[in-house]
Amino acid sequence: MDLSSELMEVVAKYAGLAGIAVLTLAGIFYKVLAEKILVPLGPDKAYKILRMVIGWAGVIAILGIGSWVALKIMERPPSEEEKVSAAVNDPHWKAFKQYLVTGRDYTKAFEEVSAAAEEGNPLAQTQVALFLMGGVGTQKDLSRSIDLATKSFPYLTEWCEKLKNPAACLFLGLLYSNGLVVGKDEKHAAKLIRLSAEGGYSRSFGILASLYEAGEGLDEDLPAAKVWYEKSIKAGYPYAMYALAMIYRQDLDSDKDKFVTYLSMAEGTGYPPALLQLSKEYLDGEVFEKNDEVSRRYLEKSQSDDFPEAYNEIGRRYAAGYGGYPLEAEKAVYFYKRAAELGDLDAMVVLASCLASGWGTKKDYSESLKWSWKAYNQGNKNAALELAIRHLNGQGVKKDESKGLELMQEAAEGGNLDAAVRLATSYIYGEKPFDRDLSKALSILQKGVEASDGTSVGLVGVVYLERRKYPEAIEYFKQAVELGHAYSAYELGYMYENGLGVARDLATAKKYYHQASVIDSGDADYEMYAAAVEYELSTSVEQKLNALNKVIHFSEAGSPWAQYRLYSIYSKSAVDKEKSLSWLKKAASNNQPCAMVDLGALLLSGDGVDKDVPKAIELFQKGFEGGRASGGYNLGVIYTSGEYTARDIERGIKYLEQAADYGSTESLVYLSKLYGDGLLVKVNVLKSKEYLLEAATAGNEEATKLLVESAPAKIQSCTASVGP
Repeated sequence: MDLSSELMEVVAKYAGLAGIAVLTLAGIFYKVLAEKILVPLGPDKAYKILRMVIGWAGVIAILGIGSWVALKIMERPPSEEEKVSAAVNDPHWKAFKQYLVTGRDYTKAFEEVSAAAEEGNPLAQTQVALFLMGGVGTQKDLSRSIDLATKSFPYLTEWCEKLKNPAACLFLGLLYSNGLVVGKDEKHAAKLIRLSAEGGYSRSFGILASLYEAGEGLDEDLPAAKVWYEKSIKAGYPYAMYALAMIYRQDLDSDKDKFVTYLSMAEGTGYPPALLQLSKEYLDGEVFEKNDEVSRRYLEKSQSDDFPEAYNEIGRRYAAGYGGYPLEAEKAVYFYKRAAELGDLDAMVVLASCLASGWGTKKDYSESLKWSWKAYNQGNKNAALELAIRHLNGQGVKKDESKGLELMQEAAEGGNLDAAVRLATSYIYGEKPFDRDLSKALSILQKGVEASDGTSVGLVGVVYLERRKYPEAIEYFKQAVELGHAYSAYELGYMYENGLGVARDLATAKKYYHQASVIDSGDADYEMYAAAVEYELSTSVEQKLNALNKVIHFSEAGSPWAQYRLYSIYSKSAVDKEKSLSWLKKAASNNQPCAMVDLGALLLSGDGVDKDVPKAIELFQKGFEGGRASGGYNLGVIYTSGEYTARDIERGIKYLEQAADYGSTESLVYLSKLYGDGLLVKVNVLKSKEYLLEAATAGNEEATKLLVESAPAKIQSCTASVGP
């Protein structure tokens, strides 16, 4: 019972008693008069006093009766209409709506709506449930969110369906939209929200507009979205101003002025997302003249504990040193952490990566895992990639390749292109714990190709290159270069330099190598390749010397690829054999795969070096693990022939088959001979033909020749050899 009810109960009780007491006194007074005990007063004065007493008794009695009647009315349960009215007019609810409209202080909005929820307001209970579900203005708490939504759902259903209350319809629609305590149903949610908006509930206007814009539960209808956003703007909602601005931004050629108008309107309300957008506009210079200082000013104005995206953006800028911020790793991590602590899932993942690598902070795998799991458990698929890496490498957690693979695939299937690229790369090169599987790699890369991701497109080119399908490889590499993928430009340079699928063209090779260096200036090897080709192209001694000095510079700087190129250059000169061998050894010691295979070949034969079969086998193995199919081929020949080590047919065939999977057509030819002559394995003519046909299809000239020679003689007609 509230204070007013208690007061009425007291008034009713005591006024009634007082009325009875006064009437009793009046009766006694009347009897006294009748017996003329108070004669000295005189009859007129005595009766006057009696009337006054009776009058007051009546007033007091009426007051008591009225209070009693009012109390009984108050004891009657309120009708549903009265409950709705009380919920909508709740002071805490009104205060919450004001905070919500400004979008500036969700913490206070949560406090106000929580106070209303504690008083049993179903609208407020639903709103608190939604805040707890999304972690808006508070920490996420799904259990409490479900509990509150469960309490409010029956009221909302009755108020919306029976009373057609627009506020109730909105919140009922939001429960269906989020799948909170009811099955997620976007169409039914949209129907309820539209009913609310058409009923005049202003908060529904912008929400309905967003549904029309996204085509969620309704057919996509941009004109309708604009109409409802305009209504929301008239009701004073900054979000609608910002959302409408972003619609107009999609076509700056015709709608630039409208974009600026609505964005400025949202800015005037202090709406953080609008301030952040202005910061980005001044950063890229497409709408306004580029100005890093103005960009920084808007970004810092957008900071709010209810808008962690601003802190995340500041972290990004400190991390890369742009947009008015210097490159400062420690500050970047500080802002990433602040955004993460406020619930920004992307910031959690970046922070986890920083902690795992020790960039800008002390390396801490345990803390990294904590943030990764926190983001992952809230539905962030990017976090699955971080967790996959930790499990695959046993960093902060027991090494678990099975779990790592599961998480990597989950991240890739969830749309994380980085995870898809890593996974596809592992399948292309057979990196542990993955087996080589080019078909699987192609399947994984399709989403990235559809999204015009340069890296994904380039890797599709690599798959076709590995399959010796050169025209397709060139097509994808060219597409990837247009998307800014440096490695694809390098691959094109390599193909033109070596005549793979195209006529050998050093000028075109140099062009692509140079393009790769322009796209990715951070990789000096691209420029080195251009210099190496320039050395071959140059006709004057001076030009050759300049180009050679560039390659020497990169070699001395420690590039194993440059060191291997120097070996190749010097090996063509009889007077530079010593230099050639020196650079080959340096490149091999730096794990350059080709260098390890070539040095292994020299050690196996003893050509210019002391013969060392065990070391040669070790280098072939390392070169093969580094992706050079020739290393696997050499090992296959060594173990099947038994010339250099104990014969091991099974092991040798395994290496040959693996090398064939990596594109070694020589391995296919060798396997064909093994199964064809039956000297080392049981004859299998069908298998022999299959290997030979595969090699010939891939362009191996020896295989093509052998197929022709092994073709049976054709029966000729009588006139087959008769000339015209």
